[in-house]
Amino acid sequence: MLVADAGYGSEENYEYLENEQIEAFVKFGYFLLEQQDKFREDPSRQENLYYNAIQDCFYCPMGQKMTQTGNETRFSDNGYEQTYKNGF
Repeated sequence: MLVADAGYGSEENYEYLENEQIEAFVKFGYFLLEQQDKFREDPSRQENLYYNAIQDCFYCPMGQKMTQTGNETRFSDNGYEQTYKNGF
């Protein structure tokens, strides 16, 4: 079992721990921010938009569909590859 603070909360670390079958409790970077009402109630934050998994799209607070415009691939210093969806 592993316990770590938010400084270790990255996709790369989570994937490594899962692949090594290590039970882990690692806080993610936005944990404390997400606990605040101001964050949870902000309709302009992507985290608070309605997401339709079937159509893979978000909807704005006015109900209009927001479509993805592209992808971006980034590599960490260790060579870990992450793909980000752009344009929502």
